[in-house]
Amino acid sequence: MRCLRRSGEAAENFHRKINSACSNSTRKRSRRNDEVIETDQDPLGRPGRRVSTDEDLEVWAKEMGDGTRAVGLFNRGEREAIVTAKWADLGLSGKQIVRDLWRQKDLGE
Repeated sequence: MRCLRRSGEAAENFHRKINSACSNSTRKRSRRNDEVIETDQDPLGRPGRRVSTDEDLEVWAKEMGDGTRAVGLFNRGEREAIVTAKWADLGLSGKQIVRDLWRQKDLGE
Protein backbone atom coordinates (compact mmCIF):
# COMPACT_ATOMS: atom_id res chain seq x y z
CA MET A 1 0.00 0.00 0.00
CA ARG A 2 1.49 3.27 -1.12
CA CYS A 3 0.56 5.16 2.05
CA LEU A 4 2.88 2.90 4.10
CA ARG A 5 5.73 2.80 1.61
CA ARG A 6 9.39 3.45 2.31
CA SER A 7 11.43 6.16 0.67
CA GLY A 8 13.93 5.89 -2.18
CA GLU A 9 14.70 2.86 -4.30
CA ALA A 10 13.27 0.42 -1.76
CA ALA A 11 9.94 2.26 -1.95
CA GLU A 12 9.78 1.84 -5.70
CA ASN A 13 10.33 -1.91 -5.39
CA PHE A 14 7.83 -2.17 -2.50
CA HIS A 15 5.26 -0.13 -4.43
CA ARG A 16 5.73 -2.30 -7.52
CA LYS A 17 5.12 -5.46 -5.47
CA ILE A 18 2.00 -4.00 -3.85
CA ASN A 19 0.64 -2.75 -7.18
CA SER A 20 1.11 -6.15 -8.79
CA ALA A 21 -0.82 -7.73 -5.89
CA CYS A 22 -3.72 -5.24 -6.10
CA SER A 23 -6.51 -5.20 -8.64
CA ASN A 24 -7.19 -2.09 -10.72
CA SER A 25 -10.38 -1.45 -8.73
CA THR A 26 -8.42 -1.53 -5.44
CA ARG A 27 -5.88 0.98 -6.75
CA LYS A 28 -8.66 3.27 -8.05
CA ARG A 29 -10.51 3.05 -4.74
CA SER A 30 -7.38 4.05 -2.80
CA ARG A 31 -6.90 7.15 -4.96
CA ARG A 32 -10.41 8.36 -4.03
CA ASN A 33 -10.26 7.48 -0.33
CA ASP A 34 -9.58 10.62 1.76
CA GLU A 35 -8.41 8.62 4.79
CA VAL A 36 -5.86 6.65 2.76
CA ILE A 37 -4.65 9.87 1.11
CA GLU A 38 -4.30 11.55 4.55
CA THR A 39 -2.23 8.58 5.75
CA ASP A 40 0.01 8.87 2.70
CA GLN A 41 0.44 12.62 3.18
CA ASP A 42 0.84 12.64 6.97
CA PRO A 43 2.94 15.69 7.99
CA LEU A 44 5.30 13.62 10.17
CA GLY A 45 6.54 12.03 6.95
CA ARG A 46 7.86 8.83 8.51
CA PRO A 47 7.99 5.80 6.24
CA GLY A 48 6.27 2.56 7.12
CA ARG A 49 8.33 -0.41 8.28
CA ARG A 50 7.72 -4.12 8.32
CA VAL A 51 7.06 -5.15 11.93
CA SER A 52 6.42 -8.85 11.37
CA THR A 53 6.52 -11.48 8.69
CA ASP A 54 5.46 -15.11 8.45
CA GLU A 55 6.23 -16.55 5.01
CA ASP A 56 3.89 -14.64 2.64
CA LEU A 57 2.14 -12.71 5.43
CA GLU A 58 3.42 -9.28 6.48
CA VAL A 59 2.42 -6.52 8.88
CA TRP A 60 3.66 -2.99 8.21
CA ALA A 61 3.27 0.04 10.49
CA LYS A 62 3.76 3.77 10.13
CA GLU A 63 3.90 6.30 12.98
CA MET A 64 1.52 9.17 12.34
CA GLY A 65 1.87 12.82 13.32
CA ASP A 66 -1.06 12.62 15.75
CA GLY A 67 0.55 9.75 17.70
CA THR A 68 -1.53 6.98 16.12
CA ARG A 69 -0.24 4.14 13.93
CA ALA A 70 -1.30 3.22 10.41
CA VAL A 71 -1.06 -0.54 10.00
CA GLY A 72 -1.19 -2.57 6.80
CA LEU A 73 -1.84 -6.31 6.69
CA PHE A 74 -0.56 -8.01 3.54
CA ASN A 75 -0.95 -11.49 2.13
CA ARG A 76 1.59 -11.82 -0.68
CA GLY A 77 0.63 -15.43 -1.29
CA GLU A 78 -1.91 -16.80 -3.71
CA ARG A 79 -4.06 -18.53 -1.10
CA GLU A 80 -6.49 -16.86 1.26
CA ALA A 81 -5.00 -16.40 4.73
CA ILE A 82 -5.59 -14.58 7.99
CA VAL A 83 -2.99 -11.92 8.81
CA THR A 84 -2.76 -10.88 12.46
CA ALA A 85 -1.20 -7.73 13.87
CA LYS A 86 0.02 -8.07 17.47
CA TRP A 87 -0.01 -5.00 19.70
CA ALA A 88 3.48 -5.82 21.01
CA ASP A 89 4.90 -5.83 17.44
CA LEU A 90 3.39 -2.35 16.98
CA GLY A 91 4.73 -0.98 20.26
CA LEU A 92 1.21 -0.78 21.70
CA SER A 93 -0.56 -2.21 24.74
CA GLY A 94 -4.02 -2.15 26.26
CA LYS A 95 -7.20 -1.29 24.38
CA GLN A 96 -6.80 0.43 21.03
CA ILE A 97 -9.37 1.87 18.64
CA VAL A 98 -9.20 0.10 15.27
CA ARG A 99 -10.45 1.66 12.03
CA ASP A 100 -10.60 0.07 8.59
CA LEU A 101 -9.48 2.81 6.17
CA TRP A 102 -10.60 0.85 3.10
CA ARG A 103 -14.17 0.53 4.35
CA GLN A 104 -14.01 3.84 6.28
CA LYS A 105 -15.56 2.38 9.41
CA ASP A 106 -14.55 1.74 13.01
CA LEU A 107 -14.06 -1.90 13.93
CA GLY A 108 -14.06 -1.30 17.70
CA GLU A 109 -11.43 -1.74 20.41
